[in-house]
Amino acid sequence: IKALALSLEFDKKAGAGDLAFTALPVKPFGKSSPKISIELKEKAGKLTAGVLKIQEKVAFSDLPILKKIPHANQFDFTYLEISGSGLSGGSLLHGEKVDAVVFEQNSKWTFAVSDNGGGKGFKFGRILPAIKKTPLGNFHLNDAALIFSETKISEKVSALPEVAQTVFTDIYGNVNADVNVTNGITIAANFSPSNSTGFAAKGMKGIGIHEDVLIEGSMKNVFGGKGSPEVDITVQVEQGPGGKNGASHTPKMAKFPGQVGFFIQYQGDELDVGLQSDIKLTVPKKEVLDLQTKLMLELTEEDFSVDIFMDLKGNWDKPFGIPGVDLEEVAIKFGVDMEGNAKFGFKGKCELAGGAERIDIAAEMDFALEAGGLPDGIALKGTISELGIPAMIDIAERMAGGGANILPPNDIPLPEFRDVQFAFATPGVSDPQLGLVGSGFKLAGELFFMGRELGKADIEAGP
Repeated sequence: IKALALSLEFDKKAGAGDLAFTALPVKPFGKSSPKISIELKEKAGKLTAGVLKIQEKVAFSDLPILKKIPHANQFDFTYLEISGSGLSGGSLLHGEKVDAVVFEQNSKWTFAVSDNGGGKGFKFGRILPAIKKTPLGNFHLNDAALIFSETKISEKVSALPEVAQTVFTDIYGNVNADVNVTNGITIAANFSPSNSTGFAAKGMKGIGIHEDVLIEGSMKNVFGGKGSPEVDITVQVEQGPGGKNGASHTPKMAKFPGQVGFFIQYQGDELDVGLQSDIKLTVPKKEVLDLQTKLMLELTEEDFSVDIFMDLKGNWDKPFGIPGVDLEEVAIKFGVDMEGNAKFGFKGKCELAGGAERIDIAAEMDFALEAGGLPDGIALKGTISELGIPAMIDIAERMAGGGANILPPNDIPLPEFRDVQFAFATPGVSDPQLGLVGSGFKLAGELFFMGRELGKADIEAGP
């Protein structure tokens, strides 16, 4: 430093004093040589560490320690304070005033910018302008920090340098909270569903997210450029349909645990928001299925809806009590619109004739959102291009309870069915398209023998 000027104040009675001086750097910070002020305190004849202050604009990239950190060239300090634990000051993010801290962790440098909207919060689009006109842009954040790091950080707030603790405590709530920072850009924010606009607030209640949520995840392409912006956030929350406040737009027969994964993902102009967990689903015949579940909240400018996708762990033997049916690769879906109209559907694969035939079958029905279970009556429908006599015999044996093991001779030609429609049904269900009444199986298709079409054929089998 050069051009040093000193001032000293001493309180003889208290035995303490303040020492302040100003100076200019011998070498400029980038293109400027800002004025530096330093305050030191004296007590009992000893000087204590002080703070170096710069009240002028300094580019992050002008500080050698920040040159390697991603996106440092996007920021300037509007004022700067330097202490033994790091740097702090003010900056701008997309033209908005933010607080900034710089600190060393794991022998690497990290900087964070934080904002609370003057105590009122702000919409997500403030920190990511490219998504302002999307449903994500309507999400309200009470506060947020963008953390730019060369290294992963997994520590408690109290383990961070002192200069960082104030900012991180404000976001994370207390000094004992866990911080998980990725190499790149991390967002940590307090999401407020009730203060969100558009249909986000109603939609969040629909899936059981009522209270503020601390969200933490990664972001990409915050400052534009070639790639589109990306957000990837997943946190565990004690909310959702199984939480204390429940959810207005999920079926009561689906039992969610008290803690679920809450995710917000944005990529390629598509927003995925929802919950994920393992759940239990009650179906007819007092059967309970264990399902891996992903609940998706669809938000538009006009309304919201909820789709629930479930994958069964293992096979489903005798679905809805239908004899002779053993389903593999079962996928279940619930759909609920904003008015509460609800649909249930599922699909799976059924193996016939010892694996000679694998047919895709599916079902769909309306149901009451408040119902404790699905209706007992249901028809499973499907199509297949060709179906042979061995598969037909297999179906008949299954409907009859099995055990006969009828084997057709191998040395004679057998008819086959093409462009087949079929249905398995529970008692009391009718399928007008197939003429199916009551429980059992019915097939409709074109009958061929030795390559020649003989006409249409209907076949029924039942218990």
